[in-house]
Amino acid sequence: MKKILIISCFTLPADVIASYRTMAYLKHFKTFGYEPTVLTHYGGMKAQKEVTFEDYEYGRIIRIPNEPSLFGNIVRLFERIPIINKISILARWAMGYLDASSDSIDSYYNMKAYCVNLLDIRQYDLMIGIFSPHHHLKLCYQLHMRFQIPYVLDFRDLWSNRIMARNYHPNITERFQDLLDGYYWKKWLSKALFFTITSEPWKARLERLTPVKGYLITNGFEEESFTLQPSELHDEFVVLHAGSLYEHQKINIFLAGVKQFIETCKPINFKVKFIGGDRSSGIEGDRFGFMHAPVKRIRRYLNADYCDVTHRVDKKIILRMMSSSQLLLFLGHSEIEGWYSGKIFDYLASRRPILLVPDDSSVVSKLIKETKSGFIANTPERVYMCLQLAYSQWKANGNFRYSGDEEEILKYSRKSQVKNMSALLDKHLIS
Repeated sequence: MKKILIISCFTLPADVIASYRTMAYLKHFKTFGYEPTVLTHYGGMKAQKEVTFEDYEYGRIIRIPNEPSLFGNIVRLFERIPIINKISILARWAMGYLDASSDSIDSYYNMKAYCVNLLDIRQYDLMIGIFSPHHHLKLCYQLHMRFQIPYVLDFRDLWSNRIMARNYHPNITERFQDLLDGYYWKKWLSKALFFTITSEPWKARLERLTPVKGYLITNGFEEESFTLQPSELHDEFVVLHAGSLYEHQKINIFLAGVKQFIETCKPINFKVKFIGGDRSSGIEGDRFGFMHAPVKRIRRYLNADYCDVTHRVDKKIILRMMSSSQLLLFLGHSEIEGWYSGKIFDYLASRRPILLVPDDSSVVSKLIKETKSGFIANTPERVYMCLQLAYSQWKANGNFRYSGDEEEILKYSRKSQVKNMSALLDKHLIS
């Protein structure tokens, strides 16, 4: 059985989407003939001062401490003086430290030192570096040059998803950053067997940068995470949006449609819930950042009787809420091509109808059409019509009919995506 070293800063219990991608590789690779080891830090748990090993029937996790490094300490001195730090960040970018913070630099040096020692004494057939952060890409390239071990680079995102905006007009700093990111990504990709990324438009963007072949490995869902309890479906008609809201999303289309529905139909036991939508980190005018003042914006249309806006909750809670909702709202990234967002796969797994507002004219609308998992609304009137149909069915039957294509949906399970990755490894390692 071939041995794989996976380099990733993110694993469970850190509750971020990056952790679930890493854990899927760890959990499912062995089924398809590969023995995985994940090298990571102590994210989401109490850090230790020594290396620890976690052995499972399907693989191993090695956790290493993130100790201060010499260069990291120098950067900390710069970070104390904002003006000097801004200048030094540009210098760090130019030197290839694309993750410019002191903690990220520490992580790079700690990971590098441990990998060199590990590969001196243990043989691996392949390395996989998962972006982000950038230094996983850099490490795989450097370790390959030293040990001649084949490697694959696995991208969850581009260096900034703003570069896929349909009207992208970068400022001077963004131009400089894009230039350096592109230069170093091309270098670190140059010796890779292949790369994988989470959407076709993003793959096409990277293939403009490098002759190395790219493949699609989407994010996905763990099938066993969902336990549907039908009795919960009858109490209240819930339209649920899970996760963050972004400034470029056209939420007003949805809100205006809901307002029209409420004023016309006077629904009882009807609620719109934005779970995780209340974030204070949105910056006014930041087109691609988190939504600025989301609660205030939502309250212009919907009062608290019909709408809840909350902070983030534990993923297990949000998955249960998805399964007991009548409609799952997905606000399309219509200005950024190729952006799935991880929650769309959890939506699929819940087997509840999805309402996409508006059409992103890209990957999410294609996904919904192929899986027959929902509806698309581009205007408030269309939102109103979808709500009226769903609510009337719920009142009559206690549920809103769902008719997703199960065979298509299962293609997006984490296990299916790891199977696809394993097939690519089989092909390239043999050749």
